[in-house]
Amino acid sequence: MKLRYIASYALLTLIVAVACGMAVGQASELLQGKVTLVTPETVYFNAGTAVGVAAGDSLAVVRESDTIAIVVVTHVASHSAAGTIAAMAMEPLAGDLIILKPFQAVTKPGTAGAGPATESVARKRTRPIEQNHVKGSISIQNQWHHDMSGSGLDWARPSLKTRLTVSNIGGSELAFELRHRTRLYYRSEPVGIDQDNHEWVNQVYEFSIGQEDKEASLEWAAGRITPPYVRGVGMIDGGYMAWRVHPNYRIGLAAGTSPDYRTTDLDFDRRKVGIFGSFESGSYQDQRIGLSLALSTAYEGTTVSRDYIYMQGTYAKAGLVSLYQSVEVDLNRAWRHDRTGERFTFSNYYGTANLTINKALAVFFSYDARKNLLYYETRNVPDSLFDDNTHKGFKAGFNLRLSNRVSVRGHGGIRYREAPSDDNRLGFLSVRLNRFPAKRHSVSAQLSVVETQFTTGYRPVLLYRFPLTRKLTINATGAGYIYKTGSTSTSNYYLNLNGMYNLGRRYYFTGGIRQYFDSELKSFELVTELGVRL
Repeated sequence: MKLRYIASYALLTLIVAVACGMAVGQASELLQGKVTLVTPETVYFNAGTAVGVAAGDSLAVVRESDTIAIVVVTHVASHSAAGTIAAMAMEPLAGDLIILKPFQAVTKPGTAGAGPATESVARKRTRPIEQNHVKGSISIQNQWHHDMSGSGLDWARPSLKTRLTVSNIGGSELAFELRHRTRLYYRSEPVGIDQDNHEWVNQVYEFSIGQEDKEASLEWAAGRITPPYVRGVGMIDGGYMAWRVHPNYRIGLAAGTSPDYRTTDLDFDRRKVGIFGSFESGSYQDQRIGLSLALSTAYEGTTVSRDYIYMQGTYAKAGLVSLYQSVEVDLNRAWRHDRTGERFTFSNYYGTANLTINKALAVFFSYDARKNLLYYETRNVPDSLFDDNTHKGFKAGFNLRLSNRVSVRGHGGIRYREAPSDDNRLGFLSVRLNRFPAKRHSVSAQLSVVETQFTTGYRPVLLYRFPLTRKLTINATGAGYIYKTGSTSTSNYYLNLNGMYNLGRRYYFTGGIRQYFDSELKSFELVTELGVRL
């Protein structure tokens, strides 16, 4: 790989970052919400349309005055919302602050200029209603890997990531949604047969137009979408419609073709259709209940690949307790019945409970019984690959705040297999010292352990978080992977530095470097991202 290419890209990124920083002013007074729940795919928080949050908004997650992540809002209700992580320096946790848009005090009608007495009226966020309003985020990223083991397999992966919402198109109350990523893989040497050194990969995850008013009697969207009320359908090239038959009830349908799950290319041979109903009541600020039920069918050509019922339920009460569960039941007919010998199969179940005992202690418990799903295209795969390879097991953990400066997190779990001796066990423990050795500094020591029938693995981590400038906090991590298989032991160690810098309220820059020290993986990596919140 040419050094000139790497240097030019790094210089361009630096120039753009400096230019953006010079162009941005300071933020005004901010309204804050709190993260209520974090799942592997979604961040939930306790603010919604009542304070002006809208789908497509890019919001900052803050911990101890430092921005640790950027969340793009995907679904919003009156007093709650959910989004996906667009950029992250540290993983968000329940209780972190989420910064909403600027808000300002308003007075009662007829009291303008009446003086301080009228300013006690509750503050309200103002959002101008405008046509063709653009929200979301755009970022350029690059990951550069320099091999130092002697194999010479260097590579770079520059990319462009967009997440845009254009609201109230032409005054029609319609919204356009786009989620997209374009990457260029640049390799010093091909690693596969007939593989080029350069390879463009374009992936579109959402490209749709639809009704953006979630309170309307009819809600719809068409294009490449993920229907919001029937998650079991997944991503489709098609559309959905949801009728609000009652303030708390919706019914609807979704139909379309299923994109290739590896490339997101169109695939008209794989189709999905589903009907659904949902119930939502309350808010995360008080008490909220959400239920959904869907019946879905997936086709491979003209053959039914899978029939299944999907059920999901959530419950949350004033930040004290939150419950979530999802269930999938396969309805086996034709070739599926011949293969399984059963009419019904519980193919997936996942449930989790989070409970806040007091200000110092929170606990959680989860049960996972998800399986590898059987489709028509995998009908000839041996049974053992489906029956033996399940995720069935329990996990429980805690978050203990011993004082304002010391906190402890931990969890443990077990995944069951056919024989007790084959069960997989895992554990994690973390001790964090806040404001140590100085203000805005923190030190964390972590240890993860996993034990399978073949291997025992350990991952020790030492993390030191410190402010480099007022707006830039650095995470310095020293970690290792240690595996023991029989009498053989393998170890890999690395040092990682990363951070996020906010250039005003709209622009952000994240970067990181990682150096591996062992002979097997000895390499150097540089990751950069420059983004703008629209």
